[in-house]
Amino acid sequence: VGFVSILALEEHECTVYETKGDWWADSILGKQQLPGIFEVTNKRFAFRGKTLLGTAKENGLEFDLSDLASVEKCNIGNGIVKIIPTGLRLTMRDGGQYVVSILKRDKLLEILENAIR
Repeated sequence: VGFVSILALEEHECTVYETKGDWWADSILGKQQLPGIFEVTNKRFAFRGKTLLGTAKENGLEFDLSDLASVEKCNIGNGIVKIIPTGLRLTMRDGGQYVVSILKRDKLLEILENAIR
């Protein structure tokens, strides 16, 4: 099955990268691992979760790339010790942070770093 866009693309917007991965979202119990799909366009970044019932109807995370201040590699994992080297920490211009995890993170890292420049 091919990739289905999770964003309604605007005029002059195109998808540059899509992949499966996890968003480590804040929850009452700390970080919660949410599996799903990422889509990056020339303008935006989005994540849509997947559940046992299928793909969610709305994006759980979506922002304009112009709001991204920095991106850096990080380790992820459940518990206090984070040992899995698949994470990226996305820091927004307003100080907010998101942690995402994908197996081959270097490609997404490169795309996001180029968007910041």
